[in-house]
Amino acid sequence: MKNKRTLRIIIIMISMLLAYFIYAGEYKIKAEQSHIERGIEEFIERSVTIVDFTEVDNMLAVYYTLGSNDSIGFTALHKGFNGRYQIRDASYGTRNRVIQGIPFETNGGEYLAIMGTNYEGKIASVRVETYSGEIFMENVQGESEILAVFSAESPSLMEEYQLFDANGNDITEGMKGYLTAEESSSTGVGKAELFMLYAYCFVIILLGYGISRVFKDEDPKKNRKRILEEKFEQR
Repeated sequence: MKNKRTLRIIIIMISMLLAYFIYAGEYKIKAEQSHIERGIEEFIERSVTIVDFTEVDNMLAVYYTLGSNDSIGFTALHKGFNGRYQIRDASYGTRNRVIQGIPFETNGGEYLAIMGTNYEGKIASVRVETYSGEIFMENVQGESEILAVFSAESPSLMEEYQLFDANGNDITEGMKGYLTAEESSSTGVGKAELFMLYAYCFVIILLGYGISRVFKDEDPKKNRKRILEEKFEQR
C-alpha cells in the first residue's frame, strides 16, 4: 500500500515537471541585455542592438535598433510564473521621426512607450499628444537615448510630438535634419495566443493524475468484503 502511494506521488510529480519544462521553454528570456537581444534576434530573425529596456507591471518594454541604426524597434516581453520573459510580438520600422510611439497593454492597464535618439544631446524635454487627446511630458536632458513609458487612459497612437531644448525653445523642426529616412516603413512579427501552451500543460498533468489512479489503493471496505466472501466459499 505504501509503495503504491509513493508511486502515485512520483508519477504526478513527473507530469508536473514535464508541464513546467514545456512552460519554461516558452518563458526563457532573462531580464538581461544579452538574453533579450538573443531572444529578439531569434524571434524576428534579424540582428538587433538593445538600446534600453524598463519593467512595466508584468512586462518588459524594450527599445532596440536594427542594422545601421536607421531602423528602430519595440517589443513588450511578457513575464511568466518562473520570473523569465517571452516574446509574443515585435515591431520595427524606419526612423522617419525623431520620436516613435507604441501603445501596449499590461495586466495593470494601457501604456504608451515613446523612444528615439537625443541627437547631440540637444533635446531637454519631450511633449507627446495622442489621438485620444492625452498629453504627456518627459524630461530627457542629459540622456543620449530616449525611452519613456506613460500610463494611458485608453489605447491610442501618438499623433504628434514637440521637442524642446534646455531653454524651452521648440526645436522639433531642427531635429528632423538628423533623420536619414523620409518614408515610413514598418514590419510586425507575432505568434499565436498561448492557449495551446496552457492546454498542453493541463493535459500532461491530467494524464499523470489518470495514470496514478491505476495504482490507487483498494477500498478497505471492498477488500474486507472480498476476504469475507473468500472465507464463506471455503466453508
